[in-house]
Amino acid sequence: MKVSWRRLRSTTRLMACAVAASLVVAFGWGAAPARADVIDDAIKTVTVTPANPKPGQSLRLDLTWAVPDSATAGDTFTLALPGELVRITTAFDLPAVDEHGDPVRDANGAPVVAARAVVEDGLVTFTLTQYADERQNVRGTAFFEVRLSYDAQPGSTVVVEYGLESTIEIEVGSSGGSVEKIDRTKPYKGGTWRDPGSGITGAEGDYLQYYVSSPGGPLQTVTVVDTLGPGQEFICPGDDTAPKVTMPRVLFYAFDPATGMVPTGTAPETPEQVGSAVTIACGAEAGAQQMTFTVSPVPSGRYAQFVYWVRVTDKTLTSYSNAASVRTSTTQEGVTTTIVRKDAGGTGLGDQFPSAAVTVDKTADPASGTTVGPGQVVTYRLAFDHSGTGEAQVDFTDRLGAVLDDADFVGIIDDGGLSVERLADSLHITGVLSADTQVAYTVRVKPVGDGAGDHLLRNVVVAGDEPDGPGTEHPVRYLYVAKVGDDGAALAGAQFVLRADEAHAPGAVLTDPTLVAVEGETGLFVTGAIEPGAYWLEEVAAPDGFDLLAAPVRFEVAEDGGVTLTDPAASTQIAVSDSGDGMGLITVTDRRTLTLPLTGGPGDLAFWLCGGAVLALVAAGLIAGRRTAGGGSRRAQAADR
Repeated sequence: MKVSWRRLRSTTRLMACAVAASLVVAFGWGAAPARADVIDDAIKTVTVTPANPKPGQSLRLDLTWAVPDSATAGDTFTLALPGELVRITTAFDLPAVDEHGDPVRDANGAPVVAARAVVEDGLVTFTLTQYADERQNVRGTAFFEVRLSYDAQPGSTVVVEYGLESTIEIEVGSSGGSVEKIDRTKPYKGGTWRDPGSGITGAEGDYLQYYVSSPGGPLQTVTVVDTLGPGQEFICPGDDTAPKVTMPRVLFYAFDPATGMVPTGTAPETPEQVGSAVTIACGAEAGAQQMTFTVSPVPSGRYAQFVYWVRVTDKTLTSYSNAASVRTSTTQEGVTTTIVRKDAGGTGLGDQFPSAAVTVDKTADPASGTTVGPGQVVTYRLAFDHSGTGEAQVDFTDRLGAVLDDADFVGIIDDGGLSVERLADSLHITGVLSADTQVAYTVRVKPVGDGAGDHLLRNVVVAGDEPDGPGTEHPVRYLYVAKVGDDGAALAGAQFVLRADEAHAPGAVLTDPTLVAVEGETGLFVTGAIEPGAYWLEEVAAPDGFDLLAAPVRFEVAEDGGVTLTDPAASTQIAVSDSGDGMGLITVTDRRTLTLPLTGGPGDLAFWLCGGAVLALVAAGLIAGRRTAGGGSRRAQAADR
């Protein structure tokens, strides 16, 4: 027969939440969090010792646990106990330890607790403390004892479920064995934990129940003087602070003289039933820590059992002792008993978060490595990454000296909640961070003719006085085209396009980069950012009176912005040079167009008049010659007739 308790999961979770809430109030563990989570799979392993306990036997549960880094104080995880496992321990702490197993202590020297456990009927609830907020990778162990119910059937299997789908089986052993003989000529004393509310025996809590058994009768008189050890107080008649607690009393048990055992099914008898008189002195009557019973007589074949409750006043003790003097008309003997708390506890271990620190990464738009051209805006972003716990100081310098030789500072667009101070050739960024943030600002590449540096926007951000840090680079590269006449004078009215190079042939017209006229300059054009590679230059409109460039011209742009012609011999109208600011310059020289007659001034008119006269004379001669030839022919024809 197997007993499975997975069906109790939903109920036990509700109980766990209720227990966690009550613990916050009852034990003053701090204000309850806005939302406490139940961690389903925190318990990783469970072992049981012994593996096959007998009914009524105690057994120890050992478990390991771990919670995710998202867990916080007040979160709980639980272990459901089958009904056959009766609680013994009611509450225990899991103290925090370091990696060497030594206790962790707070600033006042007090031990730090990682989690607290409460054992209810059918449920063990572990509640995380603030330790979970202050550490990562929090994990640990726990152990406690339970008692296998006397009702557990030998040969049956009790199943303990934990985590999401894990189980462990407990095989109930046989309760066989010989019955031990009890010597009823001697007194006995014993005790146990007892819960007056539920009646559960053995569950550690607020009350203990003791008994003292007299020697077997017949005895004329028996007097018992009971003395408590530390951490306890008697509950005397008239004490109404402990409801459901039975007041001190005396019961009589008939026993088998051969074994000293009480036969099964034999009910205890009261003093009235056996005709005995009982007096009880408790508290102030007998001394603060003493209670006295007197019984007269104890009938033959019976023994008297004195039963009373005590309240636990010091729960920090690991054991509670009790001694009694039992005096009869012929003997006096002392008996003692000690109730030891079942060992329960465990550990909690978490890794410290790294100390708060800030690192920075630098990006740009356009991305680092992208070529930029005159007037183009570059946006820089400094991403500050906060790690660890607490606040971290920020002290970074963004070095702009190698940027501002080719660009102008535009402005800060996001300070990220930090102090950003603009210095001559840098930004000084300071402040305190407890979370990630970013700083952003922009620069603009200087326009043509406004001075140039090394044609490279080189930027780096450093922490404190560190020599280096993350940075970006943007080559500044562009191209000039100039239009001049054969006398070297600049010409207005030309238009050029750049074409892609497709297998050493002119390809599609490019829109980026493109050539635009330089403001205020005649016949001078400049591209935007241009990448290294091969291009074709084509003139699509020429100044009035000048011919277009005969054919597109292929050229190559180098990494440093220099320009070379692929076929200089075939490009007699093209010359390349340095522009003076380090970029390449292509100069296109246009030739004048051959003009047709009548398209000019008076000189052209004279030319045409003269030419017309010549043509007229020629035409006249031709016409006269034709006429002379015609007259001679007619005379010859007449002579023949």
